[in-house]
Amino acid sequence: MDVALLKAVVEELRPLLIGGRITALSSPASREIVLEVRAPARRRHFLLISADSALSRIHLVSRPPADPAVPAAFGQLVKKHLIHGLVEDLTVAPWERVVALDIAAAGDSAAHRRYLLVAELMGKRPNILLTDAVNGAVLVAARTAPASQRTGRVFVQGSPYVPPPRAPGLGLHEDPPEGWQALAEAVATQGNGWKRLVERFSGLSPLLAREILEQAELAGRAGQSAHSGSALCQAVSALVRRVEESRFDPAVYYDGSTGKPCSLVAFPLSSYNRYRLERYASANEAAQAFYGEMVAMLALERKRSRLGQTVARYIRRLEGTLSKVTEALVAASEAEKLRRRGHLLLANFPRLERGMSSISVPDEYDPARVDVTIELDPALQPSDNAARYFARAAKAERGRGVLGERQRRFEAELGYFKDVACRLHGSLDDGQLNALEEELRARGYVGRTRADQARRGRPQGLVRHPYRTFSSPDGRRILVGRSSAGNEYITCELASREDLFLHVLGMPGSHVIVRNPRRLRSIPRSVIELAAVLAAHYSRARRDPRVRVGYTFRKYVSKPKGAKSGMVRLSRFSTVWVDPSDFERLGLRELDVEKCGEEAL
Repeated sequence: MDVALLKAVVEELRPLLIGGRITALSSPASREIVLEVRAPARRRHFLLISADSALSRIHLVSRPPADPAVPAAFGQLVKKHLIHGLVEDLTVAPWERVVALDIAAAGDSAAHRRYLLVAELMGKRPNILLTDAVNGAVLVAARTAPASQRTGRVFVQGSPYVPPPRAPGLGLHEDPPEGWQALAEAVATQGNGWKRLVERFSGLSPLLAREILEQAELAGRAGQSAHSGSALCQAVSALVRRVEESRFDPAVYYDGSTGKPCSLVAFPLSSYNRYRLERYASANEAAQAFYGEMVAMLALERKRSRLGQTVARYIRRLEGTLSKVTEALVAASEAEKLRRRGHLLLANFPRLERGMSSISVPDEYDPARVDVTIELDPALQPSDNAARYFARAAKAERGRGVLGERQRRFEAELGYFKDVACRLHGSLDDGQLNALEEELRARGYVGRTRADQARRGRPQGLVRHPYRTFSSPDGRRILVGRSSAGNEYITCELASREDLFLHVLGMPGSHVIVRNPRRLRSIPRSVIELAAVLAAHYSRARRDPRVRVGYTFRKYVSKPKGAKSGMVRLSRFSTVWVDPSDFERLGLRELDVEKCGEEAL
């Protein structure tokens, strides 16, 4: 909002709101409030004030936006002070974008308490502040950090309110020291002459600066006549008179090809003749129409940007992981080479002695029998050095199959994210973006925000515990940790020695505990497989077709000294292979811990 439009909006608001009482206050966003004011004529008006960094504004709306599922703290604090207050005045500083509402508190006990609600709608850090009108102390602020290191304005509770400093430059009523002719020549020769005007005059927006150049016929023209200075002076004076005389004709300009709004203006501009013009009966109506579309467009772009950042982060992570897996595959491909080294050491066993760091032997696998140097560990016996090469070969052989499967999975995942990135770069509407976000959420790539969780709600009576609780067909309780802290709690504190412990092998995931109150020496196979499906589903390997899960009794599980939370070691265990997708097929549902009670676990 520039100074002209803001003046038009405030002049319309004054007769509607002054003398009205604030009957409700909501906060659709963290730095946005909507005042419901019941005017003396018993008409309700909804005044929206926003300190959004991209769309700071103040205007009437026909109905307040929906409240968020998680109320903004700023709005709640303002509501505590202003509810049922009386609007006694509404002003805007001349040629500034600072609006102030003078509000008298409600109630006999607060008869002398007055508030000043200040909206600073300029710059990259607009703000809304509630101050004590008597002593000037700040009570609540949408932005509490310093608005500028240069000015040092800090808005914390109890600090004195300091108005924003006047923008550098001349007032629009002042003559430039270099003279109008010199300024006109400088503006005409500069590529973006309007920038020179914005820097020279305080309170002048880029939109109005372009209009001045258009009216003075200086836009993009060099070699001006001697009358260009007077033409510039007349254009500035005409603009000032029109604003001060309140000769407004609010309108919105739209791009003819896309239909998207371009500019909201207090009166038609000749510099915007190439755009489609739509006039409105009032500045507030024009602002509501313009910002209604702009907010929707901005929300769409922010959602696109947020999803794009998430996808880019996964792409970077997967590319890094694939690089490491590829390197590991190269190393795993040397299994045969390592095995041959072990056989060569055994073939030359009489020559080996403890303390040797290497040995050169003829390569029996090479027709030319060229000598090959084999590295040795001086601290090991000769037989142990040979065994070490066989062990490394066996490990590489085992890892080759696992790594190959991981490589295929990561490549498929990377291809999916690259496809999503291409879709995000296309022209998706809000519905398509929402569908794409839900697709990512269903796959587990995007979590739910606090607002999503609050809107979604939890089943009646379900309590957030550090673990999930399930039940097997024979009535056994199965506990699944929600986090590393939850894993440690159920394994190291809740579980008894005879309970069964399960965890996916080689991948991060939840600890799973199968309660065994009767201390049976064996757990039914069906229960083990059910608990293994839970361990696989709540792990990083949940999208793998087959997952290997280790299980053992709790007495064989220990926590290494100094290990991180949730880190354990198994002294003995067995394994079972399961399909994580069986979680949906079996229809497993989390139990209400509050109803079953922890003692029943």
